Amino acid sequence: MTTGIGYYCGYYKGTDYTDFGDRGKKVKEIQALIKASHYSGRLAIDGDFGNDTLKAVKWYQKRWMGDSTPDGIVGPNTWKSLRWDCAC
Repeated sequence: MTTGIGYYCGYYKGTDYTDFGDRGKKVKEIQALIKASHYSGRLAIDGDFGNDTLKAVKWYQKRWMGDSTPDGIVGPNTWKSLRWDCAC
């Protein structure tokens, strides 16, 4: 855990809006944080927000955030939950 931002897996310290089609370090951070939350589905830490990452984000939102209609978008609420509720 890094003081001030919560959990950090070494890829990205920010909290920019992230969704399907995005690429890069922020996606790697999301993928690593979700893997750390006991996700057992197929999810590579490759920086590509494709179908596998979308499915994983929706799983996380439903499982850990109690969202009955997960949208697969990593906005402020999902980042907050990922940063403070799971661990790398």
